[in-house]
Amino acid sequence: WPEVDPDKVKKGSDKPCSSLKETILYLSGFDRTPSMRAAYNASRPLPVLGGVSDNEIAFLQKAKGPSAKVTLAWHWLSEFIMREHLAGSLGAIGPPIV
Repeated sequence: WPEVDPDKVKKGSDKPCSSLKETILYLSGFDRTPSMRAAYNASRPLPVLGGVSDNEIAFLQKAKGPSAKVTLAWHWLSEFIMREHLAGSLGAIGPPIV
């Protein structure tokens, strides 16, 4: 497994942005190529209790853009909490609190 702690991940470069051009590219999001961004994201995985199924990975890959991926994951989490509440596993908690 790759290292999860971001403090232990080896940095790509130890020097700060030295020029105005590098700073502008960084702030606008054009400082990394798509392959560099994919390698960076793969080196910092997000641990998930119970793991991520193959179907969930396929749905996340089909989602267009980061906002769609976040919304999809949020929907799954909300749906899980509602199912658990309806099953009574959250205890005697009122619906407004859940």
